[in-house]
Amino acid sequence: MDRTACFIDGGYFQNVLRYFAEPRIDFSKLSARMKGSKQLLRTYYYNCKLLTSENPTDEEIKRRDKQMGFFNRLQMIPQFECKFGTLERRLNGDGETIKPVQKQVDVMMALDIATLSLKHLITEAKIISGDADLIPAIQIAKNEGVVVELFYSVGTVSRELLQIVDSATEINYDWLEEIIMKEENNFY
Repeated sequence: MDRTACFIDGGYFQNVLRYFAEPRIDFSKLSARMKGSKQLLRTYYYNCKLLTSENPTDEEIKRRDKQMGFFNRLQMIPQFECKFGTLERRLNGDGETIKPVQKQVDVMMALDIATLSLKHLITEAKIISGDADLIPAIQIAKNEGVVVELFYSVGTVSRELLQIVDSATEINYDWLEEIIMKEENNFY
């Protein structure tokens, strides 16, 4: 039986969407677009919950609540699962806080790709990511007969990752057009 799993690096996808003026995405349609005509095992969405300060400001609370509402709505989509890594604050040499760094997301995605492939639960893996850290897991999947397709945006993807996958589809305006929400009351 042909079965597909979709793997979405949420942080990567958010960065890609910034280039396109951050359209609101219908994640049900995204999952359907990625899987194509194959049967879907599940779509996995990987991201991190926002960091808040010890005494969060009203703005931090509002951003956190909005993000959690988004994650909760994603998990209501049939055959859709959210998995969360952690964010760590990194300090520069002067001890000043700089941008938070995402941890565990690539490892969780790689483990899921490899595990589902080794257990022969999927015949296709559809991935939105740009990170070369996935290469060993993709190689395992391919060795198990899984066909791997990458969805990416130009200039945001590792060359080595593009070389190892079986096929690659560029995320561009035309590709996004079918998954952009048309109604105001939808959720991304």
